[in-house]
Amino acid sequence: MLALAAVLCSAALAFTPAGLGVPAPIGGLAGPSAPGALGVAYTPAAAHPERGEWALDLGWAHSDLAYTLDWAPNEPVTSSGGAVAPSLAATIPIGDFGIGFAFFPLIARGGGGESAPTDASRRFYSYEGAIQVLEIDGALAWQPGPRWTFGVGPRVGLASVNSRKALETGATLGQMLGLGEEAPIGQPFLEGTQSLIEHSGVGVGWIAGVRFESENGPSVDLSVRSRIDATVTGPLELVLSNDMPLTISADVATDFPFPAAGFLSMAMPLGRASAVVEVSWVGWGSMFAYQSNVQNFSITSEDATMQGILEAYGVTEAEFLEEAGAATVTTGMRDVINTGGAVIVPTSDALELRAGVWNFPSVVPDAYAHPSNLDFHTIDLRAAAAWTPSPRWTFGLSGDVYLSPTRDIEETLHDWIAPGVGGSLVPSGAGSYSLSLYRLGLTVIFRHGAEAAG
Repeated sequence: MLALAAVLCSAALAFTPAGLGVPAPIGGLAGPSAPGALGVAYTPAAAHPERGEWALDLGWAHSDLAYTLDWAPNEPVTSSGGAVAPSLAATIPIGDFGIGFAFFPLIARGGGGESAPTDASRRFYSYEGAIQVLEIDGALAWQPGPRWTFGVGPRVGLASVNSRKALETGATLGQMLGLGEEAPIGQPFLEGTQSLIEHSGVGVGWIAGVRFESENGPSVDLSVRSRIDATVTGPLELVLSNDMPLTISADVATDFPFPAAGFLSMAMPLGRASAVVEVSWVGWGSMFAYQSNVQNFSITSEDATMQGILEAYGVTEAEFLEEAGAATVTTGMRDVINTGGAVIVPTSDALELRAGVWNFPSVVPDAYAHPSNLDFHTIDLRAAAAWTPSPRWTFGLSGDVYLSPTRDIEETLHDWIAPGVGGSLVPSGAGSYSLSLYRLGLTVIFRHGAEAAG
């Protein structure tokens, strides 16, 4: 039963947010050194504004993924698609007390689309569906003097998952029965599906930050976001063969940690221009492995004759259906340190141009990589422009081109015959992977209050 639980829980790999990451919140104008609404996605200290601000960003990201596995010399599998990831932030000053309030809801969409036709040779990697991650942050900032600002607030994360993946039942049976190389892998009759249906979960954490602003020199920001531990629950359906009307159902609860993060940035004046240097740490290592619990198993058939056979032989009341299965699915994710910076050049009182570059190391080591658990080392090249026609309004455009070297995976823990320690019940991930990714964003900022009207 534990082997079956591991198979069921392996679907969790399809909804990790590590794959293509979350697009830049509040768009290409935002960052940990930005004031007001443009900064609260990174530090609660930005919640202390000189006036009220609303910032809305509509970002659209498009990706093209292709891979060829060494063990199956067929045509490359490709996946292409785009998605809109909107984000919103607001800052509101509170009286003359040096206190400000902010909130920042982020809706991020990851996973999704189909990575291969259901009749493709590597169909067991294909899936359709998506993860929806909604994070709602609040912040309260206090500025006791002109140099220092402190901020704290809650961090609330919600996740919603729908996923449908093809299943190589021959490999599953081989693992459950210990058949090794004699496992009936690749048999057309043993092709099925596994589906996560409307899974959801919620968790709570905290954020804290401090900002120091020198009189004529640089400003420094330091902020920390705690880990959020959420439990994502929902039903699962497992069809062992698409040619046989037989469904195994269960309830699954999977630990889903939103990783902790820390940001350190410095903004330095360069005459009329300025430069920003950023270093961040993201604790993806907390997602190294997923712990899942599977219970309430049932076996049913839509075919009346098949259902009668199941009941006649007591399969629907078998003792193993009453057992709860626990399994750990290892993703191998690791903590990473990201670095980057940008130059900001005002060309007039109303127009500002920006250019920057960031380095994002791969979260998933080679040994753990396969098409359902994949990440790339990425260089983010960004250009942006901000136009402020009046004190109340700013409009921004930004574009990102992500440069990702091709990943050639030679050694992997994932092998359906003899998985290594930490491997899962999927075929070998050895092969070549390539990614093309870019993003376009539109940012609108509205200011209100006495100073905005000036």
